[in-house]
Amino acid sequence: MELSNLGRLRSLQLPEGWLNTRELLGQVGNSYLFYFTPPAKPEVQICFHFRGKLLKTEFGARFESLLLLPPHHLTADEIAQVAPVIGNQTAPSVFELEQARTETINGITVLSTQGRYPDIDRSTYSIYINGSNRGCAVQEIYFCAPVDQYVQYLPEFLKTLQSVRWHDIAP
Repeated sequence: MELSNLGRLRSLQLPEGWLNTRELLGQVGNSYLFYFTPPAKPEVQICFHFRGKLLKTEFGARFESLLLLPPHHLTADEIAQVAPVIGNQTAPSVFELEQARTETINGITVLSTQGRYPDIDRSTYSIYINGSNRGCAVQEIYFCAPVDQYVQYLPEFLKTLQSVRWHDIAP
């Protein structure tokens, strides 16, 4: 299944057989959250999310500046600076952050995090994209699954990411 024209995302190929099982639209401004799952596995998800509101200019500028650097693992200071981008993933009481880094996906540098929500026993791999507005419009693509199913489905998510084609954004 192909997903196309969703903000910065021009197109991508979802894993074969995965279904669009839920959509939440317009809860805040022009927000969206689309869930895709394998058949009979609603707890395994690839999601596409836009919060519907822009980051404050100073936080967008920090995010955009970070994405201009060569790909690297984030320092504790850099993680703190982009806390508004990655949200509760900076809260050790809620999320065990295993990795935060910038990486290049088909020519575009993104921020990625990996970790686990121990209270609900779910692992996640999240991608944060500069959607526009000087880093203030953040789009997210994330994969989450119960810890015991995460490794099984992770290759399908990584293949999905490699299929991404992007729209350009104005400087």
